[in-house]
Amino acid sequence: YDIAKIDTSLQGSQLLPTIDAFASLSNRENKASSSNVPNSVQDSVTARTIGLRMKVPLFEGGIYRSRVREAHEVSVGARINISEVEDQTIESLKTSWANWQKSLNNIKNNEMAVSAGKVRLEGTYQAMVAGTMVILDVLDAQYELFRAEVGLVESERDAAYYEFEIMSHLAMLNVDSLKIPVEKFDLQKHYEETRFKF
Repeated sequence: YDIAKIDTSLQGSQLLPTIDAFASLSNRENKASSSNVPNSVQDSVTARTIGLRMKVPLFEGGIYRSRVREAHEVSVGARINISEVEDQTIESLKTSWANWQKSLNNIKNNEMAVSAGKVRLEGTYQAMVAGTMVILDVLDAQYELFRAEVGLVESERDAAYYEFEIMSHLAMLNVDSLKIPVEKFDLQKHYEETRFKF
């Protein structure tokens, strides 16, 4: 967007008057010698010129004005694109935040389901030992506990995914924000080491 604004100003400057300063210095020597004259005559002329030249564009055929309009339209288009990207980023961030909150609620619900499943499995097993339930009831209780545990793992995975997605929208997916214990890539050092290796 900034480059488009600069281009608009540059194209508009071609419609403005220009002033050029100039200066020149010339030195000319004439040597007149004759075989009849024993001493030669020397003549020297020095010319100095200083001035200003002003150009005013009276008629340019419309080419510069059309370039200014074109540059202005490019600038407006760039501003609109920036606005659209900002709006899309904000909407994506809102969606990711809502999904993250939903996955945190799912974690709580699945944790309660796992706790209830463990209690149910223990109760079903005790009832089977007492003879009031069969092994099929215990297997059903184990399956329900397994499903609750899978749901818990999936909701934890979703929460981690949406958390990273939020960090991505906020431009926080980097070594510093994540506190990853790795050596940071030094772009300037890499440039210095590889700039003549092509």
